[in-house]
Amino acid sequence: MTLTPSLIGVSITGNRFRAWAYDADGDVLHTCQSANLRSGPVGPGADQIRAVLDSWRRDFTGACPILVSGARDSQQGGMENHHPRVPFRLENIGASLHRDQDVLFIPSLVQTAPPDITYGAETSLFGIEQPNGLVCMPDDLTVHFSLETGRVTGFTTELTREIHGAILARERAVSAGLPEQVFSESVFVDWVERSLDTENAVSAYAAHAAVWTRQLAPQHYECALSGLLIGADVAAHYDPGDDVILIADDINLTRYGLALDALDADVLEYSAEDCLTDGLWEIAELAGLLAD
Repeated sequence: MTLTPSLIGVSITGNRFRAWAYDADGDVLHTCQSANLRSGPVGPGADQIRAVLDSWRRDFTGACPILVSGARDSQQGGMENHHPRVPFRLENIGASLHRDQDVLFIPSLVQTAPPDITYGAETSLFGIEQPNGLVCMPDDLTVHFSLETGRVTGFTTELTREIHGAILARERAVSAGLPEQVFSESVFVDWVERSLDTENAVSAYAAHAAVWTRQLAPQHYECALSGLLIGADVAAHYDPGDDVILIADDINLTRYGLALDALDADVLEYSAEDCLTDGLWEIAELAGLLAD
């Protein structure tokens, strides 16, 4: 197979490395998924990214730019030099890219009050073609954005999935008899609604207590815990009747969609995978990286 891509887009999330080769029209020609990327706390540089891509693109012809999202690239000249701060107009992203020969890094957006940094979530905003709105983007980290006339005016990063994983691991350690977990939509929504009632919201420990007092089936513990945590996340950022753009796939789409429905928000859904790949292409166009 011989391909002549116009762009290679790369997404780095932790040690997960994904890459897409695009044709001249922005359609994905070929994909490299889930290669294990070993990197330190700062993140991979251009040489390491090229090395990971080399075996995948050996049958490609011609040269094209490599656009990287999510790299913790503060070693590339210092955060203060090229990481834009909010409020930030998205169409200006091209001027903030950091170049190392054919590899270009998309900068994270930085917020100082309260302190926050996007680490790649900003890229998907370019895939939704929505200049205004509240955006919910659940993944390893859940990021909530506010957009006004094409500007990011603020964002908040939540550790909902990490907290869920830590509590679930503790429960498995202390409850040796915890059975295989089963998802129930009705159970999930019930526990979401307990968190949405902010005046009487219960703690995450309530799910453990409910199993112990036989108010909750042990196989639904994870489902109830997830409902509590996602419900609390949603309640902290949105109000009933809000228009919310949900960028998610699979389990995140299902669970955050149910939680936002329980809140009575008006939800517009986008695929996380499509927003990421479309966002990489859109940024390349804004930055003038694509041949005419």
